Amino acid sequence: MWVADLEAKTEPRARAFLATADIEFSAVFAPDGRAIAYTTAESGALNIYVRRFPEGDRKVRVSVEGGSGAQWSRDGSELFYQSPDGRKFMAVSVRKDGGLSFGEPRVLFEGPYLPSTDGGPSYAVSPDGRRFLMTRQSNVYPLRASELVVVQNWFEDVRRLTAEAK
Repeated sequence: MWVADLEAKTEPRARAFLATADIEFSAVFAPDGRAIAYTTAESGALNIYVRRFPEGDRKVRVSVEGGSGAQWSRDGSELFYQSPDGRKFMAVSVRKDGGLSFGEPRVLFEGPYLPSTDGGPSYAVSPDGRRFLMTRQSNVYPLRASELVVVQNWFEDVRRLTAEAK
């Protein structure tokens, strides 16, 4: 994970913020710029972590049962994320004690929503944090099969039907 300072007077403007053997992605700054939330699979499953910025020296795992696509509320009082299967939208209260302190994740709502395909957010949060915009999974198979048809000797039937058509 790299950070670029576009107002830096000297080169290099970009520097490594987090360089580990794990994969970290979809990083987002807290509104006050003092923390970065990101997705990583360092525990074996995708989870949301937060690190202090610019130090990067302390991290806190925010998600409990996996998560991706972290987004901060505009005022920085909450961190939102989506469960790995896309069904649950979670919120975690951010405690304003000067450090990295969070409440327990809670389910805001559930439904058949599309999960992230790249670990980033597959939803948007309104500026007031009261509305979410997401894509609902369509019911690709709305009808349940009540009958199964097995065709035996299919190639023989195809040969017979093509011979009859000539």
